[in-house]
Amino acid sequence: MVEVRVRFASPAEASVKINHVEQQTNQLISKVFLETWLFSTFAFRNLRNAGNHPSKEALLSALDSWESLSLKGSAIPNEGERVLVVQRMPIYEIAIKMGIDQKTAESKYGNHLWIVSDSHQGKKEFIGRLDNPFTRPAFYMDVNGFGFSGFLGIALPMFSTNAVILFLGYLNIIHGGSKDYPTKLKRVASGCAEAFRLNKVSLLNQEKLGFEIVKSTGLI
Repeated sequence: MVEVRVRFASPAEASVKINHVEQQTNQLISKVFLETWLFSTFAFRNLRNAGNHPSKEALLSALDSWESLSLKGSAIPNEGERVLVVQRMPIYEIAIKMGIDQKTAESKYGNHLWIVSDSHQGKKEFIGRLDNPFTRPAFYMDVNGFGFSGFLGIALPMFSTNAVILFLGYLNIIHGGSKDYPTKLKRVASGCAEAFRLNKVSLLNQEKLGFEIVKSTGLI
């Protein structure tokens, strides 16, 4: 099992942590592959959960256009520190083009995005888990700390959009030392967006489809 926890200290700041529980080993699949596969399913689920909210189209556009994200950061933050991942959320401009008024777009998507250390204890949290990846892979997601507003879907679209981008940025930081990983991660992000736009994603195939997208990049 591999799990990611994105815990928000504020709408634009979150710690990201990946945990591996070795239920069994598979020498053909690396931890890097598993974590990237987990990202694909995490992105699919958050896109599905967005429903018809404008944040869905904004997130798809951001995943499509890696260059607009300008992912930054080269190290995980030390305790009490934070690392800039995205300078001024590109979804802000996309949201305006989609007809969201400037004040709302500014408040929801106009901030820089930061990865912070685990010492920043927030209550709002997204937990994505890929169980039994080597036998019967199944993705689960829990969302904590949003109360009734989360139940109504009021706060979730903005946070879920940021959670996907921060997870993407985190992978770029921890594996970016590999010369070709950022290029492969870019292909995974755009592949997820393309598959979703073509209505290829369902709750029944998200794990298999995510696996195939990651595998197609040559990542092992």
